[in-house]
Amino acid sequence: MFLKEIADIRTGLVTSRKKNELGLNPFKYKQITLKSFHESGEFLSNFCDEIDLKEEVGKEFKTQKGDILVRLREPNIAICIKNEEEILIPSLFAIVRLKKGMNIIPEYLTMILNSNYVKKQYEKDLAGSSIITLKTSVLSEIVIPIIDIEKQRKKIILDELYQREVKLFERLIELKKLKYKVEINKIIVEDK
Repeated sequence: MFLKEIADIRTGLVTSRKKNELGLNPFKYKQITLKSFHESGEFLSNFCDEIDLKEEVGKEFKTQKGDILVRLREPNIAICIKNEEEILIPSLFAIVRLKKGMNIIPEYLTMILNSNYVKKQYEKDLAGSSIITLKTSVLSEIVIPIIDIEKQRKKIILDELYQREVKLFERLIELKKLKYKVEINKIIVEDK
């Protein structure tokens, strides 16, 4: 199935048109940034910014549990929103909301959108010269393999285990670098 058949897709809010330049009675929002996306597909809420707008923003531009956000600039990473906090979604991101009655787990769809299988589908349609951008029209034509719920759950568990293992290896590398620096410093101090 095409992504547009299973989900509603739109871009986030163009915040530059809504900025509160005068600072009068601003509507304060927490806003997702490009740094909020870890390459593993994890949402990093501590990298959100504050923004003041001149008017209230509708729910369609705020995160909802189960939303999938896709970076429209490379690297095109998808993240799944797992909590209820309403955070403003700017136009740098596509909002993918599953249609009612779809038998798809948001984390499964996020995993598929982050796969090489999907990246190859839209590589040929990326636009731009210096800033390469993914269009929502291209995203909507992505072919999504639909499997039964139980298989989706198993794939999610497998992906979570893989991501955990990668983090452990990254941490091990950090510790090895630190150990190496300490050993080099010992050698330098001993040679004096």
